[in-house]
Amino acid sequence: MAPIAQHQIPVWAFAAGRDRAIDIRYFYPGLATLESLGHKDVRFTVHEDMGHDAWTRVYQSEDFYSWLLTHKLAQ
Repeated sequence: MAPIAQHQIPVWAFAAGRDRAIDIRYFYPGLATLESLGHKDVRFTVHEDMGHDAWTRVYQSEDFYSWLLTHKLAQ
């Protein structure tokens, strides 16, 4: 986690509220660690009505691609 925070690599994590494979509680410690290390671009979205395939909605969202395009590699 430290290298991600150190280099300020943008993070947008997604979870599904009805996911039986991965409980959303497991996301919070990692995200909190990034924030405690001074990471400034950490986002977390929970799709409460989705099962394990939350990525379907994510990849169909214009917001996701717009967010990606606002970032660039550091030189």
